[in-house]
Amino acid sequence: MDLSLSTLLGHTPAAAALAAALPPGANVFAAASSALMIPTVLLPDLAALSSLGALSVAAALSLGAALALLLENGILPVLVV
Repeated sequence: MDLSLSTLLGHTPAAAALAAALPPGANVFAAASSALMIPTVLLPDLAALSSLGALSVAAALSLGAALALLLENGILPVLVV
C-alpha cells in the first residue's frame, strides 16, 4: 500500500481536478506545490512571503504536535514499515 503524500492528496476533489488537467504520469503533489510557490516570486513586497513562511512553520509545528498527541494517546496507530 502506497502511503505517499501525493497518493493521499490524490484522493481529494481538488487534487482530482488538478490531476485531470495534468498529462498522464505527472506528479500531483509537485504540480500543486508549484502552483502555490511560483506566484510568490512575483510579489513586490517580500514581507508577504516571510509571513507565508512563518505560517507554514506554525502549521508544521501544530501538525507535529497533533500527531504526537494522537500517537501518545493511542488514537493513531504507529505504522512500522
